[in-house]
Amino acid sequence: MVYCNQKIVVIDFNVLRTKTYSFFIDDEMCNLTVERKNNRWYYGLVIDHEVDTPKNALRRKLNRKNVFQAIIFLIIVILSISAITLFFSFV
Repeated sequence: MVYCNQKIVVIDFNVLRTKTYSFFIDDEMCNLTVERKNNRWYYGLVIDHEVDTPKNALRRKLNRKNVFQAIIFLIIVILSISAITLFFSFV
């Protein structure tokens, strides 16, 4: 049984092998993995950034904007260095 904010999110009492459960916490899709290795149990929780959710769409849009701004900045720096180098080569 998995609780989040005092609410039951997942109920599965017969977990005898490795399983993965997906559920939302606020706007984030989370994947909980319950893994059995050598008669020991391991748990992992990751946020799924690949699934199509409004938050992930906004995140991808922001990432594209940041990449575009970085490219523009790099072009400006290269052009500035080239202009300064060209100026001092004629002086």
